[in-house]
Amino acid sequence: FVSDGAKRDRLPWSGDVDWAFDCGWYAFGKKLQAMNTLKLFAFHQTPEGFVYGTCYPENQEKPASGDYGYYQSDMFAAWFIVSVFTYYRLSGDAAVEELMPAVGRCLDYLWQYVDEKDGLFDQRYETSKGLWDHFLGDTGKNTYTNLLLLESLNNMAEYAREHGKPAYAEKCESRAERLREGIFRYLYDEEQGGFIKRKDWRELCDMANPFAMGKHLVNAFQAAQIAEKAEQLTHAYGKITVLMIRGLYDYGYPQQAEKLLCGKLPLYIDGNYSCNVDWLSAVGNPDLPETVYECMHN
Repeated sequence: FVSDGAKRDRLPWSGDVDWAFDCGWYAFGKKLQAMNTLKLFAFHQTPEGFVYGTCYPENQEKPASGDYGYYQSDMFAAWFIVSVFTYYRLSGDAAVEELMPAVGRCLDYLWQYVDEKDGLFDQRYETSKGLWDHFLGDTGKNTYTNLLLLESLNNMAEYAREHGKPAYAEKCESRAERLREGIFRYLYDEEQGGFIKRKDWRELCDMANPFAMGKHLVNAFQAAQIAEKAEQLTHAYGKITVLMIRGLYDYGYPQQAEKLLCGKLPLYIDGNYSCNVDWLSAVGNPDLPETVYECMHN
């Protein structure tokens, strides 16, 4: 077994470790070194609460105020929180408690950019790099980042109740409800049958819809609408596709899920590259490398 790849992928990235923990758990179980990675992110937190999107493990200096690191992304700061709770659900590791101060500070940091008028997170320029474009400027009330924050608040509220902190749980639940109200009022389009890209961008989003399905953020009616056009609402990359696949199975649409899983779709749909990712053939192909899961947790 050889774990290799781009040099950037030998560093932890908060926008990737959620998937890395999920598939790494099946390979390594309790030997998964997730806490080492999560502690690195928690260490690279600014006084304001922002968490670096990526960091060098050998670095020993805490970030300064206003220093957003090598990947200035509030989206990736939110992914840190989501990944903490993904690992906790998989492992039940009590050591996660030591990360809660960092998680709480990050939540408070993100919440200060929620617009009181419509209840939506409003992405500013300074920390506006997205998951795929890698350039500052992905600003505004983006659905994908709003859903990440909603998932983070839901998870923190559940954890706080489970650990005897009802007052803090109520605070998170109240914030989550305000955010949820804004999301489904302004960012979900029932006529089109899915989440749009941004409050002022009415095109259906090929990242927000898979995330909402995979993290169970929609009701049965909404899931049915999204499932009906799952192929068109899913990004070509495997990390996004797997969220839609999981959601389709969990909401009761196995046939659509298997189309995405087994490469039964055309490579192009309406002139765009589709979500055709044939994992089963990849695993069974002797000509392909043996690295078939994320290794970043190591």
